[in-house]
Amino acid sequence: MVSSDLYVFLLLVGWGFSLVLIGVSLIKYKLLLWCDFLVIMSWFYIFLRPLYGGGCDINMHLYHWDKGDYYFGTLYSVAGLVIGQLFSVFPSGRITPRLAERKFENNFSDYQLAALLLSVFVVAVMYFIYGSQVYPENRGVAAISISLPGLEYFYHILSVTLGVVIVLCLFRALAFGELASYLIFFGSVSVLVLIFAKRGNVVAPILSALIVYGFYFIKIQNGSFLRYSRKCALFIIVVVFLAFFGKSLSSTADRFNIEKGSTGSFVCEIIEKGQQEFDLFWPAVISISRDHLNILDLPSALVGGVLYPHETRIALDSSFHSITDKAMLRYNYDAYVYSKFGISPDVHQFYYSYFGVFGMFLVAILSFFIRRLELTSYVLLFSGRVPLFFLIGLFISTLWGSFDIKLKYTVFALVIHILIMVAAWFVGYRRQLGKPRKAH
Repeated sequence: MVSSDLYVFLLLVGWGFSLVLIGVSLIKYKLLLWCDFLVIMSWFYIFLRPLYGGGCDINMHLYHWDKGDYYFGTLYSVAGLVIGQLFSVFPSGRITPRLAERKFENNFSDYQLAALLLSVFVVAVMYFIYGSQVYPENRGVAAISISLPGLEYFYHILSVTLGVVIVLCLFRALAFGELASYLIFFGSVSVLVLIFAKRGNVVAPILSALIVYGFYFIKIQNGSFLRYSRKCALFIIVVVFLAFFGKSLSSTADRFNIEKGSTGSFVCEIIEKGQQEFDLFWPAVISISRDHLNILDLPSALVGGVLYPHETRIALDSSFHSITDKAMLRYNYDAYVYSKFGISPDVHQFYYSYFGVFGMFLVAILSFFIRRLELTSYVLLFSGRVPLFFLIGLFISTLWGSFDIKLKYTVFALVIHILIMVAAWFVGYRRQLGKPRKAH
């Protein structure tokens, strides 16, 4: 086992390499892409928490504790992150599309209006069924599906439809200065924050919109990164606030993670508010990986994740259990079984669980292809093929995480996107009918 001093040194060196590679990506592409933001957001639990967590009275025994496994796991994440960045940045080419003359505004408007109309309808139905019970303070402290059965379906639908609205409205607000788009954007964010109090379904679409606008402003309009940064400063602040304090908006936010101690430093405040205790999950991940060859269970785990609800799946043979199920049933049983509180592994932990150390290279290969898929999605978006942009994003988010337990949500989201596509086609068709015909 490495010494504490060597451990800190390796973390700092890894953070330095990661920072340099972010700089290389920024110089090469003239803006930060989604791949880069995934790296930057992971710094919190790959570097900051392991470096400072011990002095902030963090509950190290939250799931399962073994100091050697913790050191190994966190250093594995560091190596996986840096190698993934290398695969993502260096071999890739530049993409400078000549799309300024393309007419994509109508496609954006049709898709945005279709998603907005579906969102309004779903919100109306949700309030008709549940009333004020939809608010976190009125529905208890368990997971949504337990505290208010059925509400999770509305959550997953609105995460997709309002996610689309947030991306397109914020882009149009920044690119064209549309007041209506600003108002719809803030309204959509308010619905997701006040009702569901979850960070991911707000932070991800805002970031996506900022990146899309950056691609448009810098790559298509040849604007400068500095001017782009100044224009987006307010929304960057919103993203940072939601990333660190968004979970505190939920009445269930204090169910675990920080044991209040005497340490009150600014760094400890960030660690407390940010949560995301993936680093503490490593000993549990390594323990269940050491005891069983999980790759043999992957096909049946996918079946279990898609076909069976939580209560049924956890009662089945362990071969139908996801990595989340296996770890939580062993180390967080009561909270997971009765309240559905638990944590799913991050991308490095997930691929390690199934493929061992070889999972590091799978993540690197995945990083290589995700960069290209992301760049391709922006070109498709500004070519007017809006649905393909969102479908590629869905595909990337599925592979970059615990798809053994989240695949069913991907299938559900795909169905919602198809509904938006159909509605957008109808909106576009009606718009074409409303146009005056040219005289012959």
